[in-house]
Amino acid sequence: ECDLRDQVSAANVTLQNGAACADGEGLVLVDADSATMTAVETGGEMSLALWVKISADCHAATGKCRFIMFKNDDNTAGFNLYYENGMVKASSKPEGYWMRTAEGDALDAGAWAHVVATFSESTIDVYQDGRHTATEAALAAPARLTRDSNIIGKKADGVAIHQLQVWDRALDAAEVARLYNATRDAYADDGGGSACLTLP
Repeated sequence: ECDLRDQVSAANVTLQNGAACADGEGLVLVDADSATMTAVETGGEMSLALWVKISADCHAATGKCRFIMFKNDDNTAGFNLYYENGMVKASSKPEGYWMRTAEGDALDAGAWAHVVATFSESTIDVYQDGRHTATEAALAAPARLTRDSNIIGKKADGVAIHQLQVWDRALDAAEVARLYNATRDAYADDGGGSACLTLP
């Protein structure tokens, strides 16, 4: 099943620019602003988790290949989970503060990887395939954002996403490891997984 309706508020994900959701492939992004989540409140202490398969273009890009981008309407606050210059990165810009970024490890183009970013009042942390790969001191948790749309995929041509999950708290290392171990078999040998989008 490739379900593009979130499981909390039943809000739809809207696909744009030729993005598609297919069984076994997940949400396949195309260029800028490939999909949007509507009516989802984000920010504060929270976690983002997803299975992602980056394209060769994303791997080689010098600019930001964004998996997830949440921001307020005037761009003064928000947070991102993205790939840039050979590293997974998670950044947060609370209103009234400078942006802070945690820089993780490289991903292999064409292979599924489990990526988690956690945002708390004090740190931004990145996990890849169950391992803690980066931490950065945070000035504050991300600002609370309620938007008509939150972007999935920004200049992320050819990137595929499965099982995007959002929590309203920062997961700890043991929880991240359990989440990875519970789902990794479905992605072995370029497997698929199930839902494209869940919001537990």
